[in-house]
Parts: sequence; structure tokens; C-alpha cells
Amino acid sequence: MRRNTTKQSLILLKISLLTLITAGLFNPLYAQDTKLLSQELQSLKERYEKEEPIAMKIIYKMFETATSTEVRESREARFLMNGKNNFYLENESSISVYDHGKTLLADKAEKNIFLLNQKQEVNTQLAFPTDSVLKLCSSIKLLKEEKGIKTYRLNFDSPFYPYSSIELTINTQKRQLHQLSLFYANKVSITDKEETEKWVKPRMEIVYITQEIAPSEKDKLKLSAYVLPKNETYMPTKAYQSYHITDNTQAR
Repeated sequence: MRRNTTKQSLILLKISLLTLITAGLFNPLYAQDTKLLSQELQSLKERYEKEEPIAMKIIYKMFETATSTEVRESREARFLMNGKNNFYLENESSISVYDHGKTLLADKAEKNIFLLNQKQEVNTQLAFPTDSVLKLCSSIKLLKEEKGIKTYRLNFDSPFYPYSSIELTINTQKRQLHQLSLFYANKVSITDKEETEKWVKPRMEIVYITQEIAPSEKDKLKLSAYVLPKNETYMPTKAYQSYHITDNTQAR
């Protein structure tokens, strides 16, 4: 039953990261806080897209309700970046690498590597909102500001959006993302410790901790650390020789 609970949390996590970038409806409401947040998110994106190495530890915490203090599930990921065309994200189950137009996805449990010609965006990997998400907001409010660290609350009334609100904390002086809290709008089914099913509106917190990138980590950003071209396709490197490769790049 614990395995089912873990799967539920992983599904919620994937939905959270994907839906942050798929909004496309329009709301003409643009208050001053909305304009400020839009500018700060653009500044954040520009900072992360500079050609300089960046490393982060990302912590994902799932809570049972909007006000729960007990962490139900917690997972960590390592994020590396060197400009807008090169980044790496690894968690306990997978590795994702984007290297100048090519995307590599590695499933650790299944020992599979998938290669795609697929453009990626930094906000996709870090999950912070874009202007398209701001357009869905019914209201945006600056909750607090202290020493350049701002926390905004984004509220949503749309039946097409999975969250009732998002709280976003940014260090505007250093242009760093600190934390994202996602409050689910609809109830989802979970199994508690007594293996009883119940329906709740969970909350997910994503914490971003900026760190130094180790010299040994820089190779992880390169596709050549995982696969090498051979004839008209790719073969795994020695470190990944037990992995099966599915090549959808049509490399020639």
C-alpha cells in the first residue's frame, strides 16, 4: 500500500510541474502587483539563462491539506544549469538532460534512455510561473517584503486550473527563486497510514536552495556523458552500458 501512496505522490508532482506551463486563457486583470511580479519573473528567467554555471538542491514536500504541518512525502532533486540551452535535473528515479536542442530522459529503474529533438525552457524545469499563468489569475497580491525577499500570492477561479492559489517567494536582489507553494483546487484520493482511502485537497511546497556547482558535476550537463554517436544512432557510454536506448532524434 505504501508503494501506491508513493505512486500517487509522484503523479501529483508530475501534474504540478506540467500544468504550471500549460495555461492559455486570458484574463485582462493586471494590477500593480501583477505587473511587478511579471517583471520580476522575467528578470529571474534572464538571470537563469545567462551562460554561467548554476546548481540547486530542489526539495519537494507534499502535505495532506492546505494547512497541514506534517510532511506526507518528501523528495529531492539536483538541478544544474549552464545557460538557457543546457541543464540537468536528477531525482531518485530519473535523469533529464537538455543539451543544445537535444533532450535525454533516463529511467533508472527500467534502465531506459530516451533521446528526443525537443526544446526545453528553464521555467519548465524549475516550475516557476510564466506570463501565461499570470493571465489566469483572478488576483495577485504581494503578501510580504523584507530585505529584497518578496512573497506573492496568486489566486485562481478558473475551473480549468488545478490550483486555487500559488504562493511564490523570490529574492529580487539576488534574482533567485526561493519557494513555491501549490494549493490544490480539487480533492484527490489518498490512502492514510491505516490504509483507509480519503479525499483531500493537498498542498505541495517546492524549496530551491542555490549551491556551488562542483567541477566534477559539469560533465553531467553534456549529452556525451550518457550516450555517444555511432553510425546513424547512439550507444550508451560505459557508465550507462546496461541501459537500452530509444533514439527519436533521427540522427544522421
